[in-house]
Amino acid sequence: MSQFYGTLSGQSRTTATRRGSAKSGVTTQAASYAGAIEVHAFELDGKEHFRVSMIPWQGAGDRETLCSGLLGDRSSVIHDAQVQGLRADLEQAVNALEELEKKYQHHVHGKNSDRPTPYSELVAGIREKLSVK
Repeated sequence: MSQFYGTLSGQSRTTATRRGSAKSGVTTQAASYAGAIEVHAFELDGKEHFRVSMIPWQGAGDRETLCSGLLGDRSSVIHDAQVQGLRADLEQAVNALEELEKKYQHHVHGKNSDRPTPYSELVAGIREKLSVK
């Protein structure tokens, strides 16, 4: 028995179906000459997830995840705009933390010190995470 099912209808009289397992998931795409939308249903850590993305088609269109979440759970849906907003908030917080780090260095180690502070590793770790998209 398959865990995921996909259907496709169009000009044909019959509806095409595809099945997917927990290992394979199921992916479907709807496209035009301007680009495409892709829906991917998959299992991760024993839960059924989905991801909806814009993808290029025949060289046209953008690539961007629009939303993702758990199948059947409306409250789990995360929109890409929300993620980008959180990313901007985190960027501001890291900038403020870097300013605190500079003040700490100046206060404790002197004006032109490059010595690491208790914040240095934290700031570097967050910056590294922010650079991963």
